[in-house]
Amino acid sequence: MSPRMVDDQKRHRFAPYRGRGLALNRHGAKLMEVDRFELFTARLRLRTPTPDDASELQEMAADPRVALMTASIPHPYPENGALRFIQHLRTLASDRHRNLAVTIKNTGQFIGMIGYHASGQEAEIRYMISPRYWRLGYATEAAHRIVTHTFETTDVRAIVATAMAQNRASEAVLRKLGFRKQTERSLHLPLRGGTFLVSFWTLDRGDEQERG
Repeated sequence: MSPRMVDDQKRHRFAPYRGRGLALNRHGAKLMEVDRFELFTARLRLRTPTPDDASELQEMAADPRVALMTASIPHPYPENGALRFIQHLRTLASDRHRNLAVTIKNTGQFIGMIGYHASGQEAEIRYMISPRYWRLGYATEAAHRIVTHTFETTDVRAIVATAMAQNRASEAVLRKLGFRKQTERSLHLPLRGGTFLVSFWTLDRGDEQERG
């Protein structure tokens, strides 16, 4: 493979794509003008979610193995909740606020959601992966790409994350990315109907640069 081909592949894999266009559903109906955005990793494509993702997102969010490990997903999950959620996310998209569908690059299969929201000098990262694709490294791979993108395109000094302390898999992802646990606190989570131990994590810009 020539050096030029390698360079072209690297640009395709790592450079974000931005564009605007009319989104079409699977029946070809026009939905709305949206900001199209995508990032790539070795195995994944992270892209603007569309209404066609709603059925798979609905199934994932309704799964108690996913919902009960978050502070923000109601359980039972409301009918058509995923479609309304996607429509809401698409109105918020900006360089400082991204929520992207996680898909397998070679097949287009939707497997989860990931995003960040920058406010002041910090950005918060959140992610969820369908249980059918757990323990395959997808959460770490997607989150690493989002962390890199956030530091490259915003002026935040740190990226923060929270996890329910019982969610050991999510905490393991954060450790792999270089996040440091700052503290644990018991918080009342209305959607979970009680008080739960939550861990707070931080990755400083300098730490990410050292990791390369």
